Amino acid sequence: MSWLKKVHQTVGGGLFASIAALAGCIVIFLASDSLNFRFPESRMIFELIKALSLAATAALIVTIIDHFVTIRKVAAEVTNGVETMMVDVMDMFIAGSKDAGLVRVHTRLDFSELYQNLGPDDELLWLDTYFPGNAEFIGKIPSALERGAKTRMLIIDPRSANAYLRADEIRERDTFAQDIEVFIRRVSSIRCSLKQYGLTQECCQILSYDDLPCMPMYIVTHKGVPVRGYSGFFLAKPSAFFVHLEWRAVNGGVLENMHEYFQQKWERNLQRTTEFLPPVASPVGVTDVNSNSRHKRVRSLQTA
Repeated sequence: MSWLKKVHQTVGGGLFASIAALAGCIVIFLASDSLNFRFPESRMIFELIKALSLAATAALIVTIIDHFVTIRKVAAEVTNGVETMMVDVMDMFIAGSKDAGLVRVHTRLDFSELYQNLGPDDELLWLDTYFPGNAEFIGKIPSALERGAKTRMLIIDPRSANAYLRADEIRERDTFAQDIEVFIRRVSSIRCSLKQYGLTQECCQILSYDDLPCMPMYIVTHKGVPVRGYSGFFLAKPSAFFVHLEWRAVNGGVLENMHEYFQQKWERNLQRTTEFLPPVASPVGVTDVNSNSRHKRVRSLQTA
């Protein structure tokens, strides 16, 4: 395999020799400098040796630095090669996974990395109820925005019937709504501080929703095109602490459908009003909300 040969040539083809030569040049330089004072009659010779060893040292340092830049490029090629092969192997055991775009299963998704890996023209589309461990990654959002990334977040309306039902499922009836509001305020505080970084609020947008949550999903797009995504499951535990599936972009695959679903949900919830009610004192009864769920007053968190 060609990528294995590249790794061998890069790692075994001169790095250790360069380091050894660099150490030798340093020793020669120091020795020449010392002998220069002990044998002044040979000063010209030692000065020449010092100059040559210093030049060789500089050249070797550049060579070693270049090696590590190259190895990063090779590592990226190796990672992509391994990922492609693993997708092929996985498709042998899980029929249809390749056509669907399934890449891997994450036992625990690192939410900090979602923002740390964002670059210019990237956007993270976030659809979830809320994330209970948001303090772990909330500080990563501003730096991602400063790098030229964006994020749009759909967070469940803490007063909605669906929020109440989900709280009941995971046995967090007394804290679920309040925790959602804390999460909303943390993201809103980031939005309020964007001006000091020379950014507009368009780079960090949040909306609430009260319709079906579908499934937790986090989609990374580049210049508006989805490149990878992660989906979770609403089961008996908070989805953030359960396994997630990673998807890549394939024609007609799951990621394509996830992106379409998010965009439709975003457009639908842009119509919500801008009012954000005071903290929840008690959960809203499911029967009362369901009776007029399509006509009840709803709100956007854009200016929360």
